Amino acid sequence: MRDVLRLVRRIGFSKTTYLEAIAVFTDGAGAVLNTVPLGFKLRDGYIVSRVFRGGRTFSIVVSGLARQGYICVTQNPKLFYLSLYEKDRAIQLLNTRRRGLCDARVEFSIEFTENHSSSVVIYLKPTAVAISRRIPRGFTRASASIIEALVWLTKIPYARGGRRKRIIEHVEHSLESVSRSSRSSVYRSIARKIREKMLELTKTG
Repeated sequence: MRDVLRLVRRIGFSKTTYLEAIAVFTDGAGAVLNTVPLGFKLRDGYIVSRVFRGGRTFSIVVSGLARQGYICVTQNPKLFYLSLYEKDRAIQLLNTRRRGLCDARVEFSIEFTENHSSSVVIYLKPTAVAISRRIPRGFTRASASIIEALVWLTKIPYARGGRRKRIIEHVEHSLESVSRSSRSSVYRSIARKIREKMLELTKTG
C-alpha cells in the first residue's frame, strides 16, 4: 500500500491541489458503468472526490452498483470531452487499453462515502498503479484551457443567477484562450462543441 501511494503522489495527486482526471467506474465483473472527469485530492491515504447529485455517477455510487474502477490520468482534452458528452465513444476507446491513451492508470475500490445534501464524497483506496508514459509530455495552453472549460461547464446545471453568469464567463474566457493559442483543428472542434453544449445548457436550465 505504501508503494502504491508513493506512485500516486509521483503522478501528481496531492493533499493541497485538485488533479483533474477521468474516473472509470466498473461493476463487479469489470464492465464499465460510467466515465466522468473529476477533481481528486489525497486525504488520509485515500483518493477523494465529490460527485454531485443528479447524474449517473451519483446514482451508481449511492446505489452501490459501482464499487471499483480506475482513474485515467491523461492530458488528452479530446478524451476529457468524450468521457463527459460522448460516453459510448470514450468507453470504446478505454476498453481497447491502447498504450498511451492513459498516461497512468490508478485502480481503486470505493471504500466508503460521505453523503451531503447535494453531493456525495467518495473515498477511493488505490490498489494498483500502471504508468505507461515514461517520457513527459508538455501541457499546452490550449489543452489546459479545454479542460478548464469542461470543468466550468459541468457546474452550469447547478448554478443560477449571478453565479451562472460568472461560470459562463469562465467558459468563454477558456475558449478564447484556445482560439488564441492553437490553430489545431481538433482543439477548435472541441471548443466549438463545448460552446454549443453551453448554449444548450443555458437554454434548458
